[in-house]
Amino acid sequence: MQQQNIPIGKGYETGEINEIANMVFITGQTNRRISNKEAVNYLREVVAKQGEEALQSHCVPVDETLWSTDRYRDFLKLRREALAHRMNAFIREKSGT
Repeated sequence: MQQQNIPIGKGYETGEINEIANMVFITGQTNRRISNKEAVNYLREVVAKQGEEALQSHCVPVDETLWSTDRYRDFLKLRREALAHRMNAFIREKSGT
């Protein structure tokens, strides 16, 4: 979600930048289009073109204040929680419990 070169300059560890809560499946074309843009800029574009549902489907918090590099750790915390909730719901559904 955050471009890998942005948080490094803000004092974030490599492990924080490369963790799964900072990843989303996108095409190579999309990756090149958003390259080096601040997350707040391209996430606003996604919402404008596709609606908040596009972010929610990837467990991305829709609160714009969390998209800034300064709030990166808060973003990761909430996205981790959303991903865990979604995975647990999926497992419960598939196991019939």
